[in-house]
Amino acid sequence: MKIPVCKIYVAFVLAVLEACSNGSSQAGASEDPNQFTASIEGVVEKGPFVKGTTVTLYELNPETFAQTGRVFTGTVDRDNGGFSLGKVELESPYVLLDATGYYWKETSGSNSSNPLSLKAVAHVNEKSKVNINIGTHITHKRILSLVESGMAFDEAKAQAESELIKAVFGDDSGVAFENASIVNNDKLLALSVMVLKVGGEAAVTEMIADLTAGVTPELLLKLADKVAIQYSYDNVMTHMMEKYPDATIGPFLAYIYNFWQKIYGLGECSEKTAGMLDTVHAENSVNDGKILVCKEAVAGSGVYLWFEATDIDISVELIDTVEDGKLVKSKTDSTVSYVYDSGRWRKAYESEIKMGIGCVESNNEMMLEKEGFDYLCKWNYCFDSQEKYKPDGSFVLSNDLCSELSAPAWKKATLLDYEKESYFNKDVEYGTVKDNRDGQSYRTVEIDGKTWMAENLAYGVSGANCANIEKLGCTYSWESAMNSAVLDTVDAPQTYRGICMENWHIPDTTEWKALLQKYDVKSLESKIGWNQSTNETGFSAIPLKTTYTNFITANWIKYEKELNIPWSGGTYGYAAVFENDTAFIKKMSQSDKNDFRYLQGSVRCVKDSE
Repeated sequence: MKIPVCKIYVAFVLAVLEACSNGSSQAGASEDPNQFTASIEGVVEKGPFVKGTTVTLYELNPETFAQTGRVFTGTVDRDNGGFSLGKVELESPYVLLDATGYYWKETSGSNSSNPLSLKAVAHVNEKSKVNINIGTHITHKRILSLVESGMAFDEAKAQAESELIKAVFGDDSGVAFENASIVNNDKLLALSVMVLKVGGEAAVTEMIADLTAGVTPELLLKLADKVAIQYSYDNVMTHMMEKYPDATIGPFLAYIYNFWQKIYGLGECSEKTAGMLDTVHAENSVNDGKILVCKEAVAGSGVYLWFEATDIDISVELIDTVEDGKLVKSKTDSTVSYVYDSGRWRKAYESEIKMGIGCVESNNEMMLEKEGFDYLCKWNYCFDSQEKYKPDGSFVLSNDLCSELSAPAWKKATLLDYEKESYFNKDVEYGTVKDNRDGQSYRTVEIDGKTWMAENLAYGVSGANCANIEKLGCTYSWESAMNSAVLDTVDAPQTYRGICMENWHIPDTTEWKALLQKYDVKSLESKIGWNQSTNETGFSAIPLKTTYTNFITANWIKYEKELNIPWSGGTYGYAAVFENDTAFIKKMSQSDKNDFRYLQGSVRCVKDSE
């Protein structure tokens, strides 16, 4: 039976149309032996690209690696940037994948405001997983360049990846980026974070483009300057764990640290090099010439990192033996010194610089001699041990802990800082006298036939101040010392007992003048409390005040009859005053009323004549 020509023609046209309709999207009907069906999926990451991002596959000619014109598309449909192209019919196993979209930023935990384009070239088969990320993008042009020079694709890909990892991390192992993710590959995550640190999104896009064009030393130095000497990456870990709660994020930070340390030419930083300094050797770097110090990042962590060196770090480098209180001078500022205090260095106080040793807790109450004076380390215990030091090592005070807070310092010792035994001259033979009124015993000393008390009276009565009675005795007002409001008559007895014990009296001007005229004041003063006194006589006069200037002790004396001055119908007399390098009789005139009537002075009694 004959088939009409028109039917043959129609069948032919339909066949041609069907073949044409399958040409650019699938080739299932082709009988080309090189054609195969591929199922391709993967993840698009900077951080992950957002859902809805279009992923485009371009088939590449296996010989020229030019695009064949066969194009397939898919879409990111998972929160982790996952996509799938389904089944595509390919005539070449080489493809270029391209994704352009918004991406999640691991440094902020938010999505970008501008889209980014990332690419990958790959050798695929019937079932392939090809991730698209910053690593595949930076290497894709280098791979195609090596292929164009005659290298096999797989070999070119391995070399390009190895070159990038070696240039950035100094590692020969390489990374198969199309199989890597920021979730499972620390180097890729480190590279991704570093790129984000260069600045805003425009700067990030520019840096990626520049690295893709060629990983040059200049670019790596620029990248290093953006991430060097900073360790604020806790937010990255926080955001990553929120985004990928089931993932185990590795030590990606170590790769970032190693990167800029390598670029800067720094040496090893570890426990054995802790405290060592090194200098940034990177010409054209913003940090070139900067001095860094190797320190433990957090006490007890065992992690040692390079930090910008402070003057303290520079000044204490290479000190082998350190103990609390050790003081060193600054190498850059002659007015500054540093003290080792409770495991850390801090700036020294002026008193510590003067003494050449730190006033630290272990030295509390230690006494040292300097320039003829004794100094005592006075430590104030109003410190909170948790607030004593800032993270950078500087010393702080906690004003919330006590109302009168002072820094630890070397201070000139006061009388109360010594044992009472120190007031006396150990080479003088002293006697003793007992006051039967209270059982108190006193040392006595004989000088030119008179027996004097060698310490201050400590008999408590109304009008006396006995706050430091054990060491300093009491101080008395005029009335309490004379045991009378006023002397009622100018014919008072020559020897006036006053507050003294039985058979002893308040010394009069004649007795004081005889003592002060014959003996140098320093021979009458205790070695303690005065400036270079000798106490040769054993009299052991001590100052009442607690500073080393204008020491005054007023020892009450009886009036002298011919010098009486009326005061409110009565009479009063004089005081013997010791003032540093001098001693004199102070006449209590009317103008001294406010000063001497209410002034408290110590009392030295002298024994009545036999």
